[in-house]
Amino acid sequence: MGDGAVHDTRQLGGYMTLLQCWIYEHFPRICKRGDRGAVPAHLPRACRWIAKHAVEGGLVTYRQRLDALLLEDVVFTPYDDDRANHLFEDISMFSGYLRCAGVSVPYLSERCLRQFGRIQCIPLDVPPRPNNIDWVWQTTMQSSVSAFRMLYHVASFLGEVTTDYYAWYMSVSHPLIIPRSTAHAGTSSDHPSDHPSFAAHVGTSSAAHAGPSSSDS
Repeated sequence: MGDGAVHDTRQLGGYMTLLQCWIYEHFPRICKRGDRGAVPAHLPRACRWIAKHAVEGGLVTYRQRLDALLLEDVVFTPYDDDRANHLFEDISMFSGYLRCAGVSVPYLSERCLRQFGRIQCIPLDVPPRPNNIDWVWQTTMQSSVSAFRMLYHVASFLGEVTTDYYAWYMSVSHPLIIPRSTAHAGTSSDHPSDHPSFAAHVGTSSAAHAGPSSSDS
């Protein structure tokens, strides 16, 4: 996911079924999908989905649908109804670097708090990669999970964020895949807030700040 979101990435390799099913779960309106309904407890949840043919218009259509996404189009916690069969693992709340052989990647749970049913706040900057990832994992694993529980409050409604989160998000990210100058030729402003769907992306926020921000120092 991290490499796939980089602008210069042109191709992805590996087991795409997991990524495809993740999209089906969290973004049900982006693409066609067949739904078998509930699957037996001993089978992976991904068995629920049946892949459909690509939509007409291909990549451009997918980009348009992504740009048009509203907050209510995103399912942040799709697995809550399946906890009887697949329990939530506390270690998922760990924040730090993970390593597999010679590959190491940052796993920063505080950047997707809404997927944990928590209030999303401004996350800390990405930490530098430690010299010994295995040692850091072994010595901070439990304390990292405990800190997560203490710092990040449970949301009172799905998709809840702190009042300052969206302003920060717009300052560090880009809300649209297709530039407004391309999608709306002839307009004079390219500011993201001029886009008709921009306001809809910004959902209800909370006055309570649930965790640390990049300005806390």
